[in-house]
Amino acid sequence: MPVGHYDTDGYQFLTDDIFFYDDPHKLYDFWGPEMWAHIDKHEPAIGMSENQAMLALGQVMVPHGDTMGDRSVTYDNNGQPITMVFEHGKAVSISHDKQ
Repeated sequence: MPVGHYDTDGYQFLTDDIFFYDDPHKLYDFWGPEMWAHIDKHEPAIGMSENQAMLALGQVMVPHGDTMGDRSVTYDNNGQPITMVFEHGKAVSISHDKQ
């Protein structure tokens, strides 16, 4: 897949934070098989980081606070919102929001 182009001004790359240059299972193998099982099933889990939750539930989200890892975040989750509360970098509660 193209990730950019070259013109007279040089190269322009068109990637963002969600584009992986390698299999994320390899890039983040230190997350362990149990956490990857939750992410692969697109399910939230207590103990997840915000990055792990984003991979599991998608990037469309509304943060409630400015400090990553110490706030709540609502993920769209394909139209079935889920709010996770994070303390010290880990999820401590999960609620399935009603629409």
